[in-house]
Amino acid sequence: MNNRRVVVKFGGSDLSSGERIRKAAEMILKAGFREVVAVVSAMGETTNNLIGIISQIGEIIDQDYADILSMGERTSARIFCAALKALGADAVYIEPGHEEWPIITDSNFRDAKPDMEETRKLVEKYLEPLLSSGKTVVVCGFLGKDK
Repeated sequence: MNNRRVVVKFGGSDLSSGERIRKAAEMILKAGFREVVAVVSAMGETTNNLIGIISQIGEIIDQDYADILSMGERTSARIFCAALKALGADAVYIEPGHEEWPIITDSNFRDAKPDMEETRKLVEKYLEPLLSSGKTVVVCGFLGKDK
């Protein structure tokens, strides 16, 4: 087993079907890294579909817009974590609404900027112990939590 820490990112097309999700999960396991953070996008055209639905509704507040779009990534991360577990990985999904979520931003919901110092502290506090214990950590791309 390779003790290097790696971050892998899977985009929407990588996760556009159950078969592609399984292959992505298998790739992580076959690589043999001990400390892995998997960052996932929404599956396939999910984000574009949600944007299309929102645009048909009309104007909505930025916070609702951001919350609705986050559902694609959140669902994808849950499914990807389940695929890893089904293949025997010791995987955990970190929910953006949970206190362990490490990506902190300002409150500009459609144009948020990360707070790198606070994010670094939370990564050290919450993700480091999980990674050190050999867990594969699955997180959403595209999402942050405001202070």
